[in-house]
Amino acid sequence: MPNTDRLTVVVSNAVDGDLATFSLASDGALAPLARYPAGDVAMPIAVQADGARLYVATRG
Repeated sequence: MPNTDRLTVVVSNAVDGDLATFSLASDGALAPLARYPAGDVAMPIAVQADGARLYVATRG
């Protein structure tokens, strides 16, 4: 089961060619964590059922 004490949001930035990560607080506030290079048009994004892995495909 995923850890709901700390939720992470991942956003694909197609223009910048990266993935941005944010922590999500219980009040809905987002705080930036890190950005990771991902290449052009990084989507779709899928999370493994147990939350252990994030899969990203690139188009192009």
